[in-house]
Amino acid sequence: MEITILTPADYDAYFALRLAGLEEFPLAFTTDADAWRGADRAVIERLLARSAAEPGAPIFGAWSAGALIGLLAMRQEERPTVRHKATLIGFYVAPTHRDQGVGRALLSALLAHGRHVSGLQQLRAVVNSSCTAALALLPAVGFRQFGVEERAKLLADEYTDQIYFWYRLAEERQ
Repeated sequence: MEITILTPADYDAYFALRLAGLEEFPLAFTTDADAWRGADRAVIERLLARSAAEPGAPIFGAWSAGALIGLLAMRQEERPTVRHKATLIGFYVAPTHRDQGVGRALLSALLAHGRHVSGLQQLRAVVNSSCTAALALLPAVGFRQFGVEERAKLLADEYTDQIYFWYRLAEERQ
């Protein structure tokens, strides 16, 4: 397995795997599958170009045998008073590669990268209560839960909660 930061050259693989995640776990993401299907290719290519060019906006991909099997992105805040924070987004591992350490490898790559991003001190993750793998993995690598938003998402008369986590990179630098 290889972990890379995605670029516009990875468009097709990224688009397909992200769509698979949106279809499988509609409550786990804020973008829905229909919106993703209709997204302008140029917009997604700009997102991937930003991933490659800006340290505070990487999209990590896990690859196995030439296939993209996992995703995890980070977005650093841009406003000065909150630029010390970034949010993890788009965490997904293909069903064929779950329980094989792919999620942990993506998260480890993101943490290593985050330690070198100028001004970045802490990470935030917002996890849907239905995402049991992420709920187990984040505390295992040092994320701390700090809150629960009850009934945060509604889809087809089904509510789910969102669990909030944070990870302080600054403590590691001391």
